[in-house]
Amino acid sequence: MEDVMIVEKEGDKIIAIDLFGEKKEFVGEIKKIDLNENKIFIEG
Repeated sequence: MEDVMIVEKEGDKIIAIDLFGEKKEFVGEIKKIDLNENKIFIEG
């Protein structure tokens, strides 16, 4: 997913919201956030 502006945790879900307000849900845990590469790694 590109242009993610918000990442939030709700229970066992991770919700990413992009620049246009589009939401995508993932099930798992955040394992790594790489701000240098603008990546979030989710394991689940």
